[in-house]
Amino acid sequence: MKAHIALQPTLLCCQLSQEQLNTLAAISRALRFEMRRVDRAQAGRTVGALCGAPGSSKGAVPVPPTMTQEPVLVLYQFTEAGLDALLAAMKSGGVNIPLKAAVTPTNRDWPLCQLAAELEKEHAAVQAARPAGE
Repeated sequence: MKAHIALQPTLLCCQLSQEQLNTLAAISRALRFEMRRVDRAQAGRTVGALCGAPGSSKGAVPVPPTMTQEPVLVLYQFTEAGLDALLAAMKSGGVNIPLKAAVTPTNRDWPLCQLAAELEKEHAAVQAARPAGE
């Protein structure tokens, strides 16, 4: 019989301001999830490896100089209730980070810089589709 290990919810934080990091650190302590700060230089590593996902590819690519400068959050192993609690705490704490994603079977072996580029494209498309004034 295989043992099932419950992994702690993990939040990857890349390119956040010190204020954002401080607020998210307090939130992570209160909600009991792990927060990992990812330096831009580490953004060539896979999302799964950065999160500590078992069996993730450990490969890395060079981080392109065109990688977004925007803050990026990646959520791993969050339940729906945990996600709701995190988003509510971020809102009440004044932390607004538009580029965020959950780890999926599709993106877990992507380099973080690739996921960030996809998030930036999606965010730009959503913003362009919004009616003026919203």
